[in-house]
Amino acid sequence: MSSSIFAALAKRLTTAPTPQNWLITLLIYGVFFFILALIIFGAHPSSLHMHTSYLKREWTFWLLSPLYFVIPSLGEEIVFRGLLQPKRLFGGTSKAWALSGLSLLAFILWHPVQIWLGLPSAQSVFLEPAFLMIAGLLGLTTTILTHKTGSLWPGVILHGVVVIGWKALSA
Repeated sequence: MSSSIFAALAKRLTTAPTPQNWLITLLIYGVFFFILALIIFGAHPSSLHMHTSYLKREWTFWLLSPLYFVIPSLGEEIVFRGLLQPKRLFGGTSKAWALSGLSLLAFILWHPVQIWLGLPSAQSVFLEPAFLMIAGLLGLTTTILTHKTGSLWPGVILHGVVVIGWKALSA
């Protein structure tokens, strides 16, 4: 069982999306960012500690921002979409959908758990309902991307862009 989980992870890490998959990915990105905007403006940016008039200009932030594609983006995608996801979701069984739902729930809950564990990257915003809605949307979107493309990379890219954007707009 564990060898098949790691084999599925290795396949998702080594699979490059096809040009058609990149088109699907761009469409899914568009839907994601549209819903994200609705959540942010429905919750009011200040409730998420985001200030659209503020954009980090420190050179160290931008120099180090590619690390956000590794931690947390790649790391979390490996765990929640690589290891905890079933091999096949679309056209799969109800068990596959249940496993996928549990993985999504674990991804959402991982954020407040970081605070309770006292991890250095944890922030109080991880407890806010709007943030958790965004985490759920991100988890759902990256799950769909993984299963539609067979690759973790479109999800890692989206996850990284979201983290960098959020940190760039945080005061």
